[in-house]
Amino acid sequence: MIVLAVVVVPVFFRTGLFRLPRDARLPALPPAAIGGLFAAMLLAGRLGAALVSPWAGLDAEALATDPTGALRATAVLQIGSYGGQSLVVVLLVLLLHRAGWRPWRQVGLFPGIAAGLVVIVVAWPVVVASTEIGAVVQQMLQGEPVEALAHRTLQMLDRGGGAWAVAVTVLAIAAAPPLEEILYRGLAHATLRSIGMGAWPTVIGVSAIFALMHASAAPPAALLGLFVLSLALGWARESSGSLTVPIVAHMAFNAANLALMQVRV
Repeated sequence: MIVLAVVVVPVFFRTGLFRLPRDARLPALPPAAIGGLFAAMLLAGRLGAALVSPWAGLDAEALATDPTGALRATAVLQIGSYGGQSLVVVLLVLLLHRAGWRPWRQVGLFPGIAAGLVVIVVAWPVVVASTEIGAVVQQMLQGEPVEALAHRTLQMLDRGGGAWAVAVTVLAIAAAPPLEEILYRGLAHATLRSIGMGAWPTVIGVSAIFALMHASAAPPAALLGLFVLSLALGWARESSGSLTVPIVAHMAFNAANLALMQVRV
């Protein structure tokens, strides 16, 4: 993968693909409203998870020895979190509709899907190579082998199965990517752009936030790969002016990781 990454990165710069449009194509909402919705979405996710936590079952110590219980708890908490965030998304859509802003019309559905798949295919070797480099650095610093599965969800799915594994898989592919892209490439990105930050500084800043927010679910070695993934998703959002492309790319990335895990098993 590192060899492919060495090919992809120079081509990206030599062809001028790194140049982003100056037009920010922002939602027709005040910066304070955009930032407020970003904070509300984060808070709603926390509150939603807290509300359903009594049904998650098992304490932290038991989760480590009960794979099925861990998957059940994860699915329940994610459903609560994503449900809370979805309420904010509904509010966002209503506000945008009232303001007459139609971001989904920037790119058609099928062109957006095709573009998202192309983005993740091209970015894949760079993301994987970055994760491998992060693993080498972490192993050098800690002197211990790094977990092959870089995300906690993948680790749980590797240890357990059944209906709850199916639920977690569906959530990882169909729910997490759209909501995360609305949160990061939508609201966080628009907040920074609306206060005058340039395209690439915004993409880099949001990518740093994206990686740090995943620190509790992924080892340090994986954070570099997540940062690079976010750079690709941010570039896709700026280049297309639509969230369709990064959403599809993110969904394809998660699906590919889950499929590869099954192949390794």
